[in-house]
Amino acid sequence: MMKYLFLFLVFVNPLNLLLAQNELISNGAAYKYKIGSSSISSDWNQPGFDDSGWQTGYGGIGYGDNDDQTTIEACTSVYLRFTFSINDTAALKELSLFTDFDDGFRAYVNGGLFASVNLGSHSTSTTWDQVTERPHEAEMYRWVEARVPCYYIGKEFIKGHFKNGQNVLAIEVHNDAVNGSDLSFLCALYDMTGSWFNMYDERFRYVQDIDLDSTPLPIIKIETDEYGFRYKHVPVIADMQVIFDSAQTYQKPEFLPNHYNGQIRIEIKGESSSDYAKRSYKLETQNTDGTNLNIPLLGMPAGNDWILMGPYQDKSQIRNAFVFDLGRKQGHYEPRYHFCELILNGQNQGLYMLTEKIRRDKYRVDISKLEPTELSGDGLTGGYIFKYDKGASGIQLVYPDADEIPYAQGNYIHSFVDEFYSGLQTNHGLDHQTGYRKYVSHKSLIDYILVNEMTKNADSYLYSTYLYKDKDSEDGRIHYGPLWDYDLGFGNTMFQEGNLTHKWQFDYNKTLKITRMLQDTALVRILNERWRTLRAGEFSNTRVLFTIDSMVASMKTSIERNNQVWPVIDKYLFNPAYIPNNYEEEIAIMKNWLTTRLAWMDSNLPKISYPVTVYQGIEVLASTQNGVSVFPNPFDTETTIQFEVLQPATVTIELMDSKGSVVFRHRPSQVSVGINDYRWNGVDAQNRALPSGLYVLRITSGGSKPVWQKLVKL
Repeated sequence: MMKYLFLFLVFVNPLNLLLAQNELISNGAAYKYKIGSSSISSDWNQPGFDDSGWQTGYGGIGYGDNDDQTTIEACTSVYLRFTFSINDTAALKELSLFTDFDDGFRAYVNGGLFASVNLGSHSTSTTWDQVTERPHEAEMYRWVEARVPCYYIGKEFIKGHFKNGQNVLAIEVHNDAVNGSDLSFLCALYDMTGSWFNMYDERFRYVQDIDLDSTPLPIIKIETDEYGFRYKHVPVIADMQVIFDSAQTYQKPEFLPNHYNGQIRIEIKGESSSDYAKRSYKLETQNTDGTNLNIPLLGMPAGNDWILMGPYQDKSQIRNAFVFDLGRKQGHYEPRYHFCELILNGQNQGLYMLTEKIRRDKYRVDISKLEPTELSGDGLTGGYIFKYDKGASGIQLVYPDADEIPYAQGNYIHSFVDEFYSGLQTNHGLDHQTGYRKYVSHKSLIDYILVNEMTKNADSYLYSTYLYKDKDSEDGRIHYGPLWDYDLGFGNTMFQEGNLTHKWQFDYNKTLKITRMLQDTALVRILNERWRTLRAGEFSNTRVLFTIDSMVASMKTSIERNNQVWPVIDKYLFNPAYIPNNYEEEIAIMKNWLTTRLAWMDSNLPKISYPVTVYQGIEVLASTQNGVSVFPNPFDTETTIQFEVLQPATVTIELMDSKGSVVFRHRPSQVSVGINDYRWNGVDAQNRALPSGLYVLRITSGGSKPVWQKLVKL
């Protein structure tokens, strides 16, 4: 039976939490070791092996880095034996082996192999003079961000190899070259049975070493240099191979890379998700000189920007793909994708989704190309792709690149969006000619609302929210989409009421001002008509459940393998509403949540009704010149703009230069009754210091007349 969660607060000393797990072998424990110099007895990793002639070491072992507690001579390999005791193996459910190493190792318990890192598959054997398949630099001294240092040992392996009493953890460490420049190894072994899962504690940041022999899905192999990914969001150069022979029922890692074999630029992507053990990646296909290489991948149109999505929080593995399909069935472009299995630096990373990055071109977001020289007229009006996401209070430019866009273009799109929201919050904001429909495509808005409410994604209307605008001559209104990032949808979290099958998410996340536009009864009528059409076809219970079942059935073995590589199906991840016991239960819960949500929407969409807001505007202090006070004025580095409102209002503050061009805009924000202060530090919209001179301040709110004031920057 699934485990439901109820929200409660517990204050825990983090140190006590970290010490709660049973440490079977500490990172300073004693062990026996032997430097590889000739063939070693095949039973060296067994409990009964006589290691009395081996040397004794403590803590980290190695040479060449000046950070090893036990320093040894240069070598190609070294063999280690740790002992630990277990009172009751039947009580053990899962363990975690913490490691830090250079360059590769194999780990055994009582002769049973559970991890082979950079030393071939589990089915192969090793020799004392064998070098690793690739170099790997130790990570602890480099303070690698969001690393995954642990290897998981599950109950099946425990049942087959552990015993009551004394056990042996045996490790063979190998260099990447004969007597290479350095070698190191450090480990600790923890009993994690019954421990509360904390993905930010390194002992829970584990992966299970599972060989990938064959799969019906494409295989992507990526090789970085020995340093891997030191920082999140910092790209590295790597090599990528894509294997998919459509003539074969199953793909194998040793097949020729017939879809791609070349250079990429890759980085860890995501905000909160970048801290997950299973990480997602952003990559660019490149020529060897670093220039972009536009190529088709796995049947998707040619491009050079791609995303490898690694579902971790989404235990179903299919939420994003399912939502992309829903958007396509509405008739919109949504990112194409192809499920695959990823091998990163020789290690199986499980199930991934290779998908297109949201970008402008004729096969994706098909809007006009915006040339850097288009600084006025119709050319200036599009195309743009922008989003709302973490890290900024307003829109973030996606296309053109925010770091390269000319000031006039950046100012235009920000001004257009601000003008839309400012006008929306006036008494003519719902007018079909001069109000919101002048600025946004209400049809795209309707489809966007319906998909987001169907998923009740916790981040809807708030984060990963994409929009685009073409030139005025090509329908220059804002369009909502493409859809992106639905890991938290379909009841997957209690965060921001994402678990509820009732309530509207646009009532919770209000950034896009959806409820204001739904004060237009004509829009509500069209919304309901569209919903009835979709529910009679592609969004019917029968079709959506069939889509889910088909996805799951087509990837059955890959999903099972993924859940071995990342054994978190029954773990607490990001504020979940439930914890399933197995994958089948996860899918059953998701489907039940979805059908319940659809029924609620059927009943409640016709009931949507919001009273029309009447805006009163802004009133300022009568005692101040022109209705606004600025001090000091003239100013050097910072000045304060002061005004008073008699009732809550949304206010926009703008600064213009002597030519009348808007150089700074504080986007519409709600202000409270009374005197309000806003500090301006003399910078433009790009946070660049403005030159000395005369500037004009304009404050607007709702349908009221603007108030003005002159400023002098010294």
